[in-house]
Amino acid sequence: MNEQIYTNYRLQLPDQELLGTLVVRDGLIADIQPGIVSYGQNGQGDYLLPGLIELHTDNLERCMSPRPGIRWPLEAAAVYHDRDLASAGITTVCDAISQLVMWRLALLA
Repeated sequence: MNEQIYTNYRLQLPDQELLGTLVVRDGLIADIQPGIVSYGQNGQGDYLLPGLIELHTDNLERCMSPRPGIRWPLEAAAVYHDRDLASAGITTVCDAISQLVMWRLALLA
């Protein structure tokens, strides 16, 4: 069993915000309790929030071609894209890459 304990974090719950402890077991939230325990990762009162999910975006296309006539390598564009979204709290992305972009990438390869 894999367990992580996060304590002394501000937890934003559906009906309240509390300073407390969150236990994750095997990748799932197992327990949330108000109060601080003496073990686990101490958040020092910072917020602990889930990552956001972006269900549709064309941002990767903009990273691959930021201006007309400018093309970045796919790997560099993907790294920039991921870093940009992670800095905004987005941890999961479903990019909508158009067929035209895929066709152009095939021509450039």
